[in-house]
Amino acid sequence: MTFDTVEQRSRTQTAVSTQRVVAATTSPSTLNLAVSASTAHVASLDVLRAMAALMVFCYHCTTEFGSHLTTYLKPTLTSGNLGVQLFFALSGYLIYATLEKGARSEGATSRGTLQFWIKRAFRIYPLYLFSVVVVLVVHPELWKWTTSGNLITHVFGVHSLIRNHHGAINGSLWTLSLEIQFYVVAPFVYLAVRKCRVKSLILSTSAIWIFSYLVCRYILIDEYRLWAPNGQPDSWSYFIGLNQLPSVFIFFAMGFVAYRLRAVRIHPCWPLGAGALFLTFPYLIPLISRVGIDPVLFGYIKTALMSSCFVPVLIFASQVKLPITTGVKFMMWVSWLSYSFYVWHLLVIRTFASVYPSAGFLGSAISSLVVTLILSDFTARYVERPGIAVGAWLSRKIETR
Repeated sequence: MTFDTVEQRSRTQTAVSTQRVVAATTSPSTLNLAVSASTAHVASLDVLRAMAALMVFCYHCTTEFGSHLTTYLKPTLTSGNLGVQLFFALSGYLIYATLEKGARSEGATSRGTLQFWIKRAFRIYPLYLFSVVVVLVVHPELWKWTTSGNLITHVFGVHSLIRNHHGAINGSLWTLSLEIQFYVVAPFVYLAVRKCRVKSLILSTSAIWIFSYLVCRYILIDEYRLWAPNGQPDSWSYFIGLNQLPSVFIFFAMGFVAYRLRAVRIHPCWPLGAGALFLTFPYLIPLISRVGIDPVLFGYIKTALMSSCFVPVLIFASQVKLPITTGVKFMMWVSWLSYSFYVWHLLVIRTFASVYPSAGFLGSAISSLVVTLILSDFTARYVERPGIAVGAWLSRKIETR
């Protein structure tokens, strides 16, 4: 099937289908565990998001509790940070769906863009700022290196750009910085690509990715020693350089591509093969690194491979109808909590590590998971949902003007 045919089939999907995907996967207030058969396919996207959250949770449990952990699963556990990349791809998919729905109902206007920003701001910022305050209260020792610069860059979502502010308050919040930056540019990117063919979207994404590598490697790191202490780049500098919006934009873009191709019927072997590559890649990294490949180039190659895995997985997840079993209901609940879960998990894990340093890995991990789920459920209900409601109310006010 050609990409042109894909475009035609994709555009024939009804607005009702788009609304179901957006509503069931982005708004906690619409969560209904007794999902009807006609919308049960959305559960698979929820399961993916829950998997991403749990992968990151396992990764941080391993880094905090697993210093003496010896198991053949350790490479998988310590690569759980790849769940962040899955979050980015899902975000690209769902944001494209949101913008597509807005364009159909309101038209691609400046008012629609403003409504999108308002809804996103009230979706993200109430819990985001609340969590910053809680972290500083629970861990007052952070105040001695929390500066006005830390707070200002966190408020504006640019702390990921600055080495000293990158993880200064809550180490996991650097990814929210990239999400905020993506939300700022997403409406413009959508308007630029909404009428492009998928092939053009893939080519333009590849061009951005290559340009980002050249700028990051040869200008920012080598020429200006950006993010480099004492003028010399180190592994942390490479990490920061490889995790800025231009370099991770490929994940958001692959989410865009997956949404555009969601009407294509693909063989289950494609997502299975992509999942197998995704799971085995952590075991290949030590072997590949022995070749002595440039760390920045290797990081970008890994980024490209991982992002390509997400496309068939997201397409397949868009189409498959999962039976709503107890396990799926649990994963849908975790998906509903995923934003709160992501915000709190590292704080809870590090608190357990400091209070019970001699506890075993399994007991610490399970205890941290239970506390994180309880805390996440509370803030999802009483911080996230009120914020979403306020954003929706302001958006309607703008629409009626």
